[in-house]
Amino acid sequence: MTTRLILTSEQSAQIEPHLRPGWTLLGKLEREPFDGTNAATSGRLRLELGSVPTDRLPALREAIRQAATPAPRRKAGGTK
Repeated sequence: MTTRLILTSEQSAQIEPHLRPGWTLLGKLEREPFDGTNAATSGRLRLELGSVPTDRLPALREAIRQAATPAPRRKAGGTK
């Protein structure tokens, strides 16, 4: 899945120096519990940049696919 985020100029300035040809960008959304003081935010997007060897890309793609696939729902009533 691909999505497009609109970044502020400050956010772009933080990311651009780290981008390199052949590098991979991984993101993780870290939820922020509401505590009354953070009404304007609901979490942080953590980005990790790094190189992935070409021969490891298929395994990385498969791991991402599996992580994005919803787990099967269990039937109500417990196990038999």
